[in-house]
Amino acid sequence: MAQDWGISNKLAVQILVAGVHNSLGRAVAIEGNHLRAFKHFENAILVGTPGSDTRLIAQARSSYQSNLLGMQAIPRKDSVGATVLADEKPESAVAYQVSLSFSFNKATPIKLGFNTKQNQWLRFVEAGIEFETVNGAPLYLVSNESGEFDKPPHKPQFVVQADTTYLVSGEIKNDGDNRPVVWIFQYAEGKQIDKQSVTVESSRFSFRFRSLPATESVAIGIRLAGHGKLLVKGSSISLHEQTNDDVAAFFVEQLKKAEQAQKRDMENSMKQIEACIRLQHYLGPEIILPDTHNWPISPDFGVLLVNLVEQNEYDAVIEFGSGTSTLILAKALDRVGRREQRKPSPLLSFDHLQEYRDKTQKSLKQAGLTEYADVVIAELQTWKDADGTEYAYYDCDPALRALKQQLEKPNARILVVVDGPPAALGRHARYPALSKVLGAVSSEAAYDFLMDDYLRTDEQEIIARWSEFLTQSAIPHERIEFKNLEKKACLLSLTKQTITE
Repeated sequence: MAQDWGISNKLAVQILVAGVHNSLGRAVAIEGNHLRAFKHFENAILVGTPGSDTRLIAQARSSYQSNLLGMQAIPRKDSVGATVLADEKPESAVAYQVSLSFSFNKATPIKLGFNTKQNQWLRFVEAGIEFETVNGAPLYLVSNESGEFDKPPHKPQFVVQADTTYLVSGEIKNDGDNRPVVWIFQYAEGKQIDKQSVTVESSRFSFRFRSLPATESVAIGIRLAGHGKLLVKGSSISLHEQTNDDVAAFFVEQLKKAEQAQKRDMENSMKQIEACIRLQHYLGPEIILPDTHNWPISPDFGVLLVNLVEQNEYDAVIEFGSGTSTLILAKALDRVGRREQRKPSPLLSFDHLQEYRDKTQKSLKQAGLTEYADVVIAELQTWKDADGTEYAYYDCDPALRALKQQLEKPNARILVVVDGPPAALGRHARYPALSKVLGAVSSEAAYDFLMDDYLRTDEQEIIARWSEFLTQSAIPHERIEFKNLEKKACLLSLTKQTITE
């Protein structure tokens, strides 16, 4: 409403952020964390009414909010004690230093020393340090000569201004069991008074923190855990001061991103509703369409299945992972067969869980589509790739060989839908599908391998590996990506064809 009245995005963001800080201040005040409560009330004033006497007004606001909550007045910030990370305090040992590239306010990069009190958990190697902690316990590297983070450094390696916003960003190259976490610790009067952290994603990190008015020094920490290697070369940390305009611009940008995400979600929801209506119309009023979201296929993927079956004369369809897609495929094959006045092409679907197999079979029976659709329970068994890598995959060879006997011609055209097993079974869990089918059915057949969930890295890598295998085997193939689908999909066709999404 305020935007409709003409308020600027910047002012809207300021008021919203100030309100959030005020609510958080009330929440943590109830918990008894007076230091953090005062910080939030102060930030509410600082963001909502910049240029005012922040300290004086914040004290007044904290007293007012305390009265509303039926509490005693929150003491002044400079008289409040601090909370330390006692449960994460490193064990006592000799400090051990690691140097990483560091730049402060765009200055020339220097080497920032990081120390740890658990030197027995790491060792230097050519590229950096290798570490292995006991029972996955955290290993902290801190820019503090003592290797501690609950006490301030005796000689700070860099100094920040009090009551100032900073952007911390950089790259931590790590190859290990767990993602690193970057921390900022603030100290005053010999104690830790604040901490903030961010998890490193794909080697990179970025977050903002604001130094408190009482802050005397800060330290940076890197938390590692488990087993791995921290590559010092290429790892770096930058700390830049942010103006109020920078902070406001950041929140405006976040607001824009949120609006764009909401718009995309709305458009996708409408698209899925439209696809769901098309599917229900195609199936007919006598068939109940099962769930088509989250674990099951998305409606737009179901429409793609219908288009493939309707546009191509498949002699058989093989499906790894039964469910809603099985019903849609069976109906499409049935309609094509009736239109061409022949029996429908067979559908062979695999599932390793009896519960889901029975649920799929019940849907097929209700729709009268069980005659040519076969849902087989195939327990997971170990399958080894040519390089010896083991996978847990469907025990599907007997059923595939039986399907081969049903085919009336060796150069049959076969659609293979790959939507199982679950990714939780391990990396590249669906990789064996291509080798399983090519080895058990027919080397002369023309195949279309359709991979669902192509938005995931695992599925993208599987398609790339399949393509490389086919190239090395001199098997002509074509890759068609459906990027506009909710979960994306990819068709690896061993024959050229025209497909309409």
